[in-house]
Amino acid sequence: MNLYDILKHIAIPRPNHSDTLAKVAQYIQDTLAQYGIPFEVQHVTLYPYNMLIAGLSCLILALLFAWFIKKQKPLLALVFLVAIPFILICEFELVKPVVSWVVPKESSNIIVSFNNPTATHTLVLVAHYDSKTDIFDHIQRARIYQFIVPSILVGLLIVFWLALSKKIKSLAKPLFKHAATALVILFVIEWFMVAVAMGGFIVLKQQSSGAIDNASSVVALMGLAHEIKRGAVHNNALNVEIVFTTGEEINLQGAKYYVKDLLTRKKKQELSLINLELVGEPGNMVYWQKAGVMLKFYGADSNLIQRLATAYIAVAKKKIGTLPKLTDDSIMFMREGIPGITVGFANKEHDVSGLHSPKDNLQRVDMNNIYIMVKTLGNVINNY
Repeated sequence: MNLYDILKHIAIPRPNHSDTLAKVAQYIQDTLAQYGIPFEVQHVTLYPYNMLIAGLSCLILALLFAWFIKKQKPLLALVFLVAIPFILICEFELVKPVVSWVVPKESSNIIVSFNNPTATHTLVLVAHYDSKTDIFDHIQRARIYQFIVPSILVGLLIVFWLALSKKIKSLAKPLFKHAATALVILFVIEWFMVAVAMGGFIVLKQQSSGAIDNASSVVALMGLAHEIKRGAVHNNALNVEIVFTTGEEINLQGAKYYVKDLLTRKKKQELSLINLELVGEPGNMVYWQKAGVMLKFYGADSNLIQRLATAYIAVAKKKIGTLPKLTDDSIMFMREGIPGITVGFANKEHDVSGLHSPKDNLQRVDMNNIYIMVKTLGNVINNY
């Protein structure tokens, strides 16, 4: 199996709202079929514009909040203010489309299963095949998102001041009014930036090829599937399920659908998850210590950490590194109590910058790391 040739076919812009996503999914299926690797297609209904719609909704609510502050109607202002975190929690923490349910699209997860009749444990390995392009990279977006909670608190403070100023005349002095006006302006600016960060992709012409994030991980799992198929990787005590998910870049929608089905199919099975991200990034292998979105973060499983660390030393003679946290498909598994971990490669030069942009391209990929990941995961399975 020529992994670089496969990578070239997958590493093209394939956002969830595009027709290219379906073409890449079909290519993955055709390649698996070519090598006799068993798979099934799991149909998923996506809401590809959820980030755009959620961001615009929050901006509109912020403007309505500002309008009713100007009109000195604190109760109505509070209603629109509270609606903002409600939307964010529903859309991104709970993955429930309260505003983004419009414009649905059919997509698919691709599931490769290697089952052993006597096995009681299923190891799930996941990589998402969709890509994304943003105006801001991960680091820049984090700087914007870090002000979301403070902006809500400032909004509450403004509402509280406005309500009290109707009863306490000293709070209605020009100094307080000017300060409140300035804070309202900053509040609206923050939510404008959030809307741009979430939905700015709609105006971009240059697209990310998603070679690192996350075509390289898909290729690594295809290579692993080939090794299992030809018998080089095997464990009679283990079922192995390799999943190529859709909709990761639009808030883990494909993974959510897959996990719901997994728990129905594998009721009596012990389950574990290894999620792959950024496998083609130059640098050392790392695992992320936590995964989460907004309210709750889940820790990487200690048993999987040890297994991956041992396997990586055996393959590359290096120690696995760590990074603090990220948002990825593993969340959907860990929130259901399934032990999980996300593993990939990283280095100090790139950190997580340049992803979701044209800088994420084939020239950046370290193919050697893809081969190392295939061998490392094979070692994990053989010795599980």
